[in-house]
Amino acid sequence: MEDPGIRLKHRVKSEFLYVLLLVEVRGGEVDMNFDPLGKLQKLKETALDLGAQKATEAMTQANHLLTLLQDAGYQVGELTIDLGVPPTITIDLKPGPLTSDGKLDGIFQANKDNDVLALVLGSLVQANKVRDKIKLETIELKGTKIVLKTPPSISLHWKEKTIANAAAG
Repeated sequence: MEDPGIRLKHRVKSEFLYVLLLVEVRGGEVDMNFDPLGKLQKLKETALDLGAQKATEAMTQANHLLTLLQDAGYQVGELTIDLGVPPTITIDLKPGPLTSDGKLDGIFQANKDNDVLALVLGSLVQANKVRDKIKLETIELKGTKIVLKTPPSISLHWKEKTIANAAAG
């Protein structure tokens, strides 16, 4: 595990430390400020900064998406943010009395130039088509969950109709 071009006073037993040591060699001499823990701390800080930056970008997209969904008549039930690299944002939607597939399609058409919004809105349009095909007397749509991650996902959640609603429906 020795490089013939590098002479060390002591034998390095760990392959990981040897690789880190090779990174620190400059012009055939060892940098005496070699600090693997410091390097790990810098990497951690860089990852945290990247995570914060990605979270800010994701929240900007999510805020715009929430406004558009509310314009289409949806009510936001819950918003959850999982901080990570990349962050995950989960939006629980409930169809409101003013929810309109026509409004949603118009919003989708107007935002086709934004890849993220177009993907989410287009998927929601498709999910609504699936929803319209399911006609059961014993269940009703409880809500829709949008998960903004790579790739985004949309799920429809159904619940059993209450006896009063089933009799009226």
